[in-house]
Amino acid sequence: KTAFRDSLELLRQTTPAMWQLQPVVRAILDEFENAAAGEENLLRIVDKFPPPQKHWSPSCTKGVAGMGYTCGLWELFHIITVGLVEYNMMIASNDDTILDEMALSVVHAAETFRGFVENFFGCELCRINFLRGFDACAHDRCSRLDDKIHDDEHWMQLPMWLWETHNAVNARLLHEQADREKRTVTHEEEVASQFPARAECPKCWPESGGWDEEIVYKY
Repeated sequence: KTAFRDSLELLRQTTPAMWQLQPVVRAILDEFENAAAGEENLLRIVDKFPPPQKHWSPSCTKGVAGMGYTCGLWELFHIITVGLVEYNMMIASNDDTILDEMALSVVHAAETFRGFVENFFGCELCRINFLRGFDACAHDRCSRLDDKIHDDEHWMQLPMWLWETHNAVNARLLHEQADREKRTVTHEEEVASQFPARAECPKCWPESGGWDEEIVYKY
């Protein structure tokens, strides 16, 4: 129940105000105790806000049935992390004296992702792997996410941590598929599994190797 509420509150605070998602989130929060009491109650609220389309976008499905949900969920996670940075930067530009009180916590946001995955993520193996990495401070999460420092460089560590986590998931899935097919993953396949693709964002991939994180964030 706590994980559900935290996820809704984070959605409300970090997604664009004009999104069609916002009225749905607010309606659930307005009737939270009722919504949290059972799935039928929750669906009764959600069904008042039918989505504008009934199919996942081609950019998520890539022609593969069943891919839309997980892709859409990851995209939403990424939007939330960038939304947190944008929200905090807006607060800072108006009055940096209230940052301690008003800034959204990068630590709490990361823990909210953990709570969502632990309680609601449909893929059991994915859930186990995510929780194992999170609790082990994978990708330097425990050092990078710091609520004591209020500036965009530190807030941006949240989306960059999630981006690295997602790319690690893509790499793991690629290798698991190759193991099932009893073959070795090629370097080209490993590069192709990473986001953003070199063709989509060539400046994200400097010639010196690695990533240009500032450009990746902007992308």
